[in-house]
Amino acid sequence: MAWKLARWRRRNRLWRSFLVARLLFRTLWVVYRERQRVMRARARGDFSAHPDLEALRTVLREFRLTAVALGGLVIKLGQFLSARADLLPPEALAELAELQDEVPAERFEDIRAVIERELGAPLDDIFIAVERVPTGSASLGQVHRARLKDGHVVAVKVQRPGIHAIVRTDLGTLRFVLAVVRRLFPASSHFMDLPALFREFTRVVYTELDYVREGHNAEHFARIFADEGCSNAASFMPTRIPATSSCSQRPAASACVWRSWTSA
Repeated sequence: MAWKLARWRRRNRLWRSFLVARLLFRTLWVVYRERQRVMRARARGDFSAHPDLEALRTVLREFRLTAVALGGLVIKLGQFLSARADLLPPEALAELAELQDEVPAERFEDIRAVIERELGAPLDDIFIAVERVPTGSASLGQVHRARLKDGHVVAVKVQRPGIHAIVRTDLGTLRFVLAVVRRLFPASSHFMDLPALFREFTRVVYTELDYVREGHNAEHFARIFADEGCSNAASFMPTRIPATSSCSQRPAASACVWRSWTSA
């Protein structure tokens, strides 16, 4: 029952919006407060002033733990911010950097349902076997090793169940929080272009969710290397499976099959 409660907390729109908004407001307030304190001190000629690293570490540690519990876009936001050395000192960013290795996997039963829906057939009709434990787990999806009926070993890349609804909810909450911050603290625009930050983050997220474009890019990549005489170029090509292509033909495909491992 614990996993059902955790899933409800992740996917219930109102509860999730409240948790994400509270997390963002607290994190942004501490970051803004420390930046302003240092900027005021230096404006007075006190160049020895530095942000309170312990306060930043504490709030970013809370962000990381909550992000892992909520999953989805909050983890992606933490990973995105961990690369912004222009916003926070490296010692504080180290807390967010741990998000790269702390993404829990979805239950295989839920992943199986996504794969079967996207590929239009039961797993047993397409694969000899699919490993239940993912080879890699990220904020928006995960990858499972599998073997096709023809013996080829492949990577099955699957988006997390309900991730598109979670992305819409979290982006809406993020947009609201940033709008409030800009209105209440106009000086925040002096050190952080919040609208540009939101646009860039949104672009990155939807690019990663576009498995159809990723498949087309992989095919283009394979053709380029095949023309250059690379004998392994075909290993990058999406593997065609019965009755459908490796990526669903729907505009928002949630599963792809890649011939990414050497068959054995």
